[in-house]
Amino acid sequence: MSSVRLTFIVISLFLLFTGLLYFFPVLESFHFVIYILAVFSGVMIIFDTPKVSNFVGWVLAAIFLLFTGLRGLIDIDFTEMRMTMATLSIGAGLALLITWPGFHKRMGFILFCLWLILTGLTGFISMGDYGMAIPIIGILSGLLMIIHV
Repeated sequence: MSSVRLTFIVISLFLLFTGLLYFFPVLESFHFVIYILAVFSGVMIIFDTPKVSNFVGWVLAAIFLLFTGLRGLIDIDFTEMRMTMATLSIGAGLALLITWPGFHKRMGFILFCLWLILTGLTGFISMGDYGMAIPIIGILSGLLMIIHV
């Protein structure tokens, strides 16, 4: 299996678990799995998939995923963490949509970009009931990415 495929599978699992945790709080004891998948995704994007990591959007997404995982695993935090995470997430989603060739053929990838943007927006504005769309988009993105890998 290629490292790019494995990277997309790990990202997909991260999205699926993140979305499912929202709807099934009983899974809270497995929250560390999400953090491990986030760190693993970020590391794989940067080190194992050189074709992918050449794009600014992927690098921003990798940093966002690494921060997400490390924040949960070792309780890393600093004053402007929320704003930094939001900015990284929005920047990654927009940069990926603008620069990634052939994305229009992959609905799972488009939903991943949308998930990044919406996740980032929650750092700046309150989404209210519309915030429920984020885990749904994450689950759909994860499923579609796994199907197309």
